[in-house]
Amino acid sequence: MGQERKSVIVWKKICQMATSSTSRFGLSSASIPSEKKTSISSSDVLRLKKPAKGFLCKNKLTNPVQFVEFKIRDMKSNNVFFEVGRPVESLEWHQTKGYDHEDVSRTITYEFPKEILSYESVGTSLVFAVEPNRALNSFRMIEMHYFKDKLIKSFDFSFGFCIPGSVNTWENVYKLPKLDAKSIKEMVDSPLKTVSDSYYFVDDKLVMHNKAYYSYY
Repeated sequence: MGQERKSVIVWKKICQMATSSTSRFGLSSASIPSEKKTSISSSDVLRLKKPAKGFLCKNKLTNPVQFVEFKIRDMKSNNVFFEVGRPVESLEWHQTKGYDHEDVSRTITYEFPKEILSYESVGTSLVFAVEPNRALNSFRMIEMHYFKDKLIKSFDFSFGFCIPGSVNTWENVYKLPKLDAKSIKEMVDSPLKTVSDSYYFVDDKLVMHNKAYYSYY
């Protein structure tokens, strides 16, 4: 399968995540409150030691944000090694209430060249749209990366206030952990054992939770 075709499939999955829903680590994943709790906060998520077992919020059919473009680049060379997108004009905002009981729409698998494991830092550019009739007072993402259930790195980014109907660009820089040759080889030889949980909060309430699995070649 060609790289362009792969990107199309990956982007469809990312869009589904955004539209079909989305040391300090003192507790195990089993200790995090279940979906029966009224809402999950950022402090709940920051207690995790391991990848969450399942998803920590329901998969809503509508969400306050939709993803438009996503790009990843090496900060040192400025080389873009992943880029997908869709026209803003293609966005549709449905008022349908309810939940999607299938988790496939918020689970994605990436295949990246193994060279990125040696990068010092990568930059991401995420373009997202806010639904027309709702302002976001605080939009925050917490992302945690694990290898074989061990936390490698966590990232915590806040965008702040977003006006209704706006299209916004969110630029972030990820400083990557320095990995030795043995660790890199083990990650390359262990496809899908590298996992990330991405948590999206509006006003400190979890509104989307996506999972990603990584393979390197």
